Amino acid sequence: MSQGIVPLEEAYLQGIFDQLAKLEIQLDADPLIYGPKRLNQKVALARKMLTECERMFLDGAQKHSHYKRNQRAAQLVLDLAMKNLLANDPEVRAGRAVSEREAIATGKLKVEVREVADSTQAIEDLDAVLTVIKAKRSDLRDLQGRLRDQIRLCQEEVGLGGRWGSKHPRGVELQPGQGFATGDDVAAIDAVIQTARTVSDAELHLKAEVDTSDDTLEAEAALLAGLDGGDDEAGEVDDLPTPEPPKPPSKLDFQIPGEDLVKEFGFVPHCEVCGEVQFKCWGGMSCSNGHGGAASVPPPEDVLADAPEPSQAVLHGTSDQEEVSSFLSLVAPTPPASGKKSRYQVEEEEGMDLASILDNFNKG
Repeated sequence: MSQGIVPLEEAYLQGIFDQLAKLEIQLDADPLIYGPKRLNQKVALARKMLTECERMFLDGAQKHSHYKRNQRAAQLVLDLAMKNLLANDPEVRAGRAVSEREAIATGKLKVEVREVADSTQAIEDLDAVLTVIKAKRSDLRDLQGRLRDQIRLCQEEVGLGGRWGSKHPRGVELQPGQGFATGDDVAAIDAVIQTARTVSDAELHLKAEVDTSDDTLEAEAALLAGLDGGDDEAGEVDDLPTPEPPKPPSKLDFQIPGEDLVKEFGFVPHCEVCGEVQFKCWGGMSCSNGHGGAASVPPPEDVLADAPEPSQAVLHGTSDQEEVSSFLSLVAPTPPASGKKSRYQVEEEEGMDLASILDNFNKG
């Protein structure tokens, strides 16, 4: 009676050994410098490897139990068949010795003998695999204990002033024996960078110069300068090198003192606000106190008392007052420069009243 026992494959055994060889973790000599994250990864990896080892041990124990049961069944079948041949088979009984009879019976029971041998071989192989798995499991449990010891020692060192993570896990030394940067080195470099940044900011952030020039006056001066230099006829080619553009004149180049404005105003103009002597510039009338646009008034009495003689400021006239009055009476009055009279002036000149207006309406 064949039990149909399948031999244990050698590839299965080799795969178990290859997987067990990969279940290995290297402990760091000084885990504190790498930080708690690296140590935590090793703890999780050890737990994962131990779980894989337990899975392989459970699978091997299940196969071992299966082959052990089949071996007992195959051995029972072999024993029954052997005793039957020794008792009833004439060819077996014809043997002169017991060993000769058993040899003849074994030759007739080749299938049963092979099944017993296959199950026995599988059991021995599984025993070796389970032994290796138990050894690897013990090693991983010892590794977990060492990791717990490292965590405890790191806590003690932190309590004494040590710092976690003072070195990158993949850090390299630029010079042999120089060592790796620590947290204190990083803090020192940050302080140097901050100091240099503070100094550079203090040098770069300077106060901006205030531009006191008048852009409007400069633009007008540049325009006038361009008009004065445009006397060349159109189409004339100038072979001479182009001169550099003139420098824009400043505000002071176009100031006309108040003493030179007597012909225009009939007096030396003074500022209505502060009483200072005014001068004329491109922006209009102004004074030394900066009251631009203020009205021009005659000088006060105290200033007129100290004023120079008319001969020094104004030329003497050649006509007396009577000649001037007779000349003005002969000249017809000219309309104002504006060209348009007010309503009250028109009424006074034409002598219009309400009665004349009503008469005009009645006639129309």
